[in-house]
Order: sequence, then structure tokens, then C-alpha cells
Amino acid sequence: MKKIKSALVISDNIIVLQEMKRMLANLEIKHVFEAYDSDSGLKSAKKYQPDYTFIDMDLGKNSSLKTLELIESKTSTRIILMEKKCVLKNEILTNSKYTLLEKPVTLNRLNDIVHPNLSFAALLQEARKLVKEESVATMFQI
Repeated sequence: MKKIKSALVISDNIIVLQEMKRMLANLEIKHVFEAYDSDSGLKSAKKYQPDYTFIDMDLGKNSSLKTLELIESKTSTRIILMEKKCVLKNEILTNSKYTLLEKPVTLNRLNDIVHPNLSFAALLQEARKLVKEESVATMFQI
């Protein structure tokens, strides 16, 4: 039986919340929970135990980092950090537990995160593998 996936989006920006909810629904994430600040985000993460937690780093660096640490210590959710210009790449992401999702978020990039086996990158890798296998098989059919 296929597991129904869930996500929590933590942002104080209503547009970010609405767009993430719409895109996640398009990717068949059935349960999308919203939180507008660190406190409600932590409560929702503990209550719903979502598969994915998207934290908008524009909550303010200290608030976002506090939320990140608390959620990480209290749940087993996969944490995705959303940020405008990848400023955190060098700071936080040396720890590869987190995924960075650059804003504005695209449906393709979001799909790569929530459905890695169906992502464009995975399909491209599979196609390259098949082409390589076909090339090797053709070389020996002379």
C-alpha cells in the first residue's frame, strides 16, 4: 500500500504558504499543514509528524535556526530550508542533513525533493544508463 505523504510549511508569508500548499497538492502530497511562526511550527511538527518540513528562512535568521534545531530534536521529519539567494549554503549546509530549496520555488525542484525517483534528474540518469548499455551492446554486434 502506498504511503500518503504529508508536509508542514513554516512561513510568516501568506503567499509562500499558499503557493507551497498548491504546489505540494499538485505533487500529490495529501496533507499539507501550515504554521505562521516558530512556536506553531514546532507544535505542528510534533503533532502531525510530517514527512517533510519546509522552513522559510525569512522568518528571521535566529527564529529560523531555533525552529530548525527544535524540530530536528523532537521529530524525524526531513527538513528543507527555503531561502532567496542560497546565503546559507556555506553556513548551515555543510551538514548534509538539510536540503536547500531556493526561492522562488519551482514545481520541478519541489518534485525533485518529494519524489526523487520520479525527478527529472533521476529520469535523465536512467536514460543515460540505457544509452550507455545500448552502446556497449551495439559495439559487440558487428
